[in-house]
Amino acid sequence: MMTRLSASFRDLGLLAIAILFGLNVWIANGSPLLYFDTLGYIAQGNAALDVVWPAEPDAGAAGLTAAPGDGQIVGSRSLAYSVALGVAARIGALPMLPLLQLGLTLLTLAVVIRALARASNVNLPTIPTLAAVIAAGSITALPFYVAFLMPDILTSALLLAIATLVTAHGHLRLWETGLLVLVGVFSTLAHASHIPIAGLTALIAAVPLLRRGGASGPGRLAILALIALFFIAGLGERLLFGAAVRMSDRGEVIYQPYLTARLIADGPGLDWLNENCGTDPAAATCALLPSLRESEERRHAARILFDRTERYGSYARLDPDTRAAIANEQISFTTSVVLSRPLAIMKAVGANVAEQLWRNSVAMTLQDKAMLKSLGGEFERFEPGITLQALDPGWQWKRDIGRLHKAVYALSAAGLLALILLKDRVPGPARHFAWLILAGILVNAVVCGAGSIPADRYGARVAFLLPMTLMLVWLISRSRTNR
Repeated sequence: MMTRLSASFRDLGLLAIAILFGLNVWIANGSPLLYFDTLGYIAQGNAALDVVWPAEPDAGAAGLTAAPGDGQIVGSRSLAYSVALGVAARIGALPMLPLLQLGLTLLTLAVVIRALARASNVNLPTIPTLAAVIAAGSITALPFYVAFLMPDILTSALLLAIATLVTAHGHLRLWETGLLVLVGVFSTLAHASHIPIAGLTALIAAVPLLRRGGASGPGRLAILALIALFFIAGLGERLLFGAAVRMSDRGEVIYQPYLTARLIADGPGLDWLNENCGTDPAAATCALLPSLRESEERRHAARILFDRTERYGSYARLDPDTRAAIANEQISFTTSVVLSRPLAIMKAVGANVAEQLWRNSVAMTLQDKAMLKSLGGEFERFEPGITLQALDPGWQWKRDIGRLHKAVYALSAAGLLALILLKDRVPGPARHFAWLILAGILVNAVVCGAGSIPADRYGARVAFLLPMTLMLVWLISRSRTNR
């Protein structure tokens, strides 16, 4: 009896330590970390909530609207995550959202640990293992993304859910399967990049699922169908959102032309415009060419999309109708550029993916003074006295911690590869789980690097899975050795 009681107290203590590890950035900062697009998510959430829950006229959060007054609603943001932030803002719970984000992470990891332990046929105590895995992630980017009011913490949740469903599907309880499916669906809905990540990872997962025969084959097909549901749900949400906006006459949904900006910044898109706009000026994207020709500084993808200044702006300075036409044309524009310059596209994609794999600093979760000042005026409308960021945003601090994190990621990747290549020490399910996590990190780099803008924010949101996965696989292999 005393042994059980002692174990319970030990587990409670370890769980408390894991929570403190995961929340250390939130605690040190005194509030969540904010990004300029956090306001956009809240605005879109408020617009959706107004349909069923009209805000009070004097409520601060009601002052944030989803459209800039031109009848256009940016559909690139997730409606699901927007509504979550909108609800939190209206009830005054926005500063506490990191608690929910950490809770979701802990719950997902607990299921991962239980399922992999059963699949690997090892005795692995859940709470101590969970504390060790969280501690491993907390020396890198995990606590920054727990504190970050953006959907990026859910990228890792999506990869964990897929990898566990594939590698431990025959050892999951019904409630565990249901929880992983819910986590996977919500995570896919939470960010536009998660939709192709879910789709591509599902294709990779199909290989080990379909190549194994035997009596459990139908079960494997069911798991593959559940994973495919993540992609279908994400795509369906975007289509339904656009249809609902059109039916309600609340405006026009446009999707930021990330592919167009990426192709122009890499060179092939600009070459296509220079070659074709003289003969085919009807292409809407040709409207960008005059400003892009003025200065090479204008051709950075982020400046093309978001800069409104006279010196650097291009797309964002155009009239709403022209912006909508360019956005709606990005698929046909991308197709034309790829078909006309396939080798140049392959070279650019390879370079972008390599850059994205290397970029994994937490710098983008820590805003500089200028951005904090612009954010402050908006947030104080509905969160009076909120501490936007107490952590030093100085570049030296970001650079030093970035170097530390890169070293941990490199060592973790090397250690993980060495461990899973030792087939005799690591059980098959744990080894397959690790390979799928590595594949998911690569898929994240492909989607974000090739389809958007290579950025530290996109890399760091999954890089912390490396030390966490290494810790988990090592503990499983150690448990097997000690049996």
